[in-house]
Amino acid sequence: MKLTTHETALITYIRTLCFDDMLDASSAIYAEAEKAKVKSIVGKHENDKLAFVGFKERQERLDKLAELLGGANEDYRAHIFPDEPEQPAFLDADQLKTKIKELVGTITFDSKPITFAEFLSEMAGSGELFNMFTEDVLDTMVNPNAFWGDVDDYMAPIAHQVLNEASELDRDLYLSLAKTIQHAYQHLKVRHEAEIEAERDEPGKEE
Repeated sequence: MKLTTHETALITYIRTLCFDDMLDASSAIYAEAEKAKVKSIVGKHENDKLAFVGFKERQERLDKLAELLGGANEDYRAHIFPDEPEQPAFLDADQLKTKIKELVGTITFDSKPITFAEFLSEMAGSGELFNMFTEDVLDTMVNPNAFWGDVDDYMAPIAHQVLNEASELDRDLYLSLAKTIQHAYQHLKVRHEAEIEAERDEPGKEE
């Protein structure tokens, strides 16, 4: 089958993308697929068959596209970096807890033990936020196996200080972060409302 001009152009363009470009594209497509999934759920529980089917098909198409891009990422990286060692497996939940304890340990201020949040608050403006200690803690917390209950004592204070620093030093960055939080909030709100609607529509569910 002969490719159209646009199909050929698309393939040619994709071949010019670097690994990070395709990784970003794949992540963005997965995010759009998740939005379509939520809209499909809403359509189902509003008895809007057209929306339910349409958004479900969109979700499936986007998931497939992201999966293909993910495979292209792996092929591309293997081609460009054939001798690159395999990345270590992510730590499991128990290993993460141990790792965080090793990194943070017991923090003291004026010879008294304090929490991580208190430590960052005391060090605000000193540049302590940007040392390798904090960066290593962040690297551990973005592990896919991390649970919020295990990292909230560290992630929340870091997020607070990052937003504070950004508001002072880089307003564009601050607004970008704030909009990301706003988007996450709105996304979760839609999910929450869809779940409430689903529970309400369950057979035999009392009003």
